[in-house]
Amino acid sequence: MKFKSLIAITALVLFVNVANAQERRRKVGFELTAGPSVALNSLGDFKMKVGKGVEGIFTYMPLEHFGLFAGWGWNNFRSNYYDFEDNGYLFGLQFKNDIKKSSFSYYLRAGGLYNHIEIEDATPRIVDGFYSDSGHGLGVHLSGGVQYSLGKGWSINSNLKFQHLKRDVIMPSLLRDEVATSLSLNYLALRVGIVKYF
Repeated sequence: MKFKSLIAITALVLFVNVANAQERRRKVGFELTAGPSVALNSLGDFKMKVGKGVEGIFTYMPLEHFGLFAGWGWNNFRSNYYDFEDNGYLFGLQFKNDIKKSSFSYYLRAGGLYNHIEIEDATPRIVDGFYSDSGHGLGVHLSGGVQYSLGKGWSINSNLKFQHLKRDVIMPSLLRDEVATSLSLNYLALRVGIVKYF
C-alpha cells in the first residue's frame, strides 16, 4: 500500500511540475500596448510635443531565452501646425528571462523597422492642406521591458523603447518654400499593455 501511495504522490508531483513547465514555456505570444512618445529632436523648424502611439507585436521563442519578434506600430507627434506620423513594421531578436522565483520576467529586444513618416496639417478639415510621405525605409529599434504573469498565458507588459528613422521627405517651412529634407526622427516611447501566450 505504501508503494502505491508513493507512486501516486510521485505521479502527482511530476504532473504539477510538467503543467508548470508548460505554462512557462509557451512559445508564441501576442502583445498589444499603447502609451506616450517623446521626440528627442526637432523635425526641421518644428519642435514636437509629447506624442502617443500603439503597437501590436508577435513573439516566437523557440529557445528558452531567445526568440524573434515582429509587429506593427503607429506614433503621432504634433507641432503647433503639423502632425508627424511614424508608422510601419518592426522586427528583430528577443532575449527573455524570469526574475528569480516570481511572476515577473524581463526582456530585451534589438532589431530594425521598416517605417515611413507622414506629415499633414494638424487640422484635417483644411481643404488642399499640406501632406507629405517619405515612403518606407529601414531604421533601428531597441527596447526592454518587464512582464508580470497573471497565469493561464496572460501577462501585463511594460516597456521602454528607442527608435531611429532617417528618411528624405518634403518638409513644410515657416520661413521659406517647401523643401526636400533628410529627416531624422529619434524618439523614446513608454508602452503598457497586455500579452497573451499560446
